[in-house]
Amino acid sequence: MPRPGIVPVLLAVLLVAGCAHPLREAQPEGALNANEIRALFNEHTVKSVTFSKGTVRDTYYMASGEMRRLRDGEVSVGSWRVRKDGRLCQQFGEHEETCRAIVRAGSTYVKYVVREDGNHRPIVRYISFTPGNPLRL
Repeated sequence: MPRPGIVPVLLAVLLVAGCAHPLREAQPEGALNANEIRALFNEHTVKSVTFSKGTVRDTYYMASGEMRRLRDGEVSVGSWRVRKDGRLCQQFGEHEETCRAIVRAGSTYVKYVVREDGNHRPIVRYISFTPGNPLRL
C-alpha cells in the first residue's frame, strides 16, 4: 500500500502528463520555430500556391497582425499571429482560425496541416517572400 503522502504526488504527475497536447508535440521534420516564421512573414508580401487547386495568392503580413490577401482579383482582410510552439495562425472573416506548421525543405517552404497521428499533409507551397507591400494591398 502506498504511503499516504505519495498518492497526491502521483495523481499530480499523472494529471500533468495527461495534459500534454499531442498536436504541440507532433511537428513535421524541418518545421520552423516561432522566430523563423516571424522573420519570413512579418512585413512581407508572400506569394503562395495551394496544392489542392493550384490557386495562387499574394498576402501581405503587417506587423500589427493584420493581413491582406489578393486572390482572383479580390482583396480580403484577416489576421495573423505566430504561436510560441511555432505555428502560423490565420483567420479571415467569419472563418475559424487555423494554425499550421511551416516547413523548410532546402530552399522551399511548405505549410502543413499537422495531425495527431503524425500523418501531416502539405497544403500550401510558398513561392516568394518579398519585403514590404509592393502590390499595395
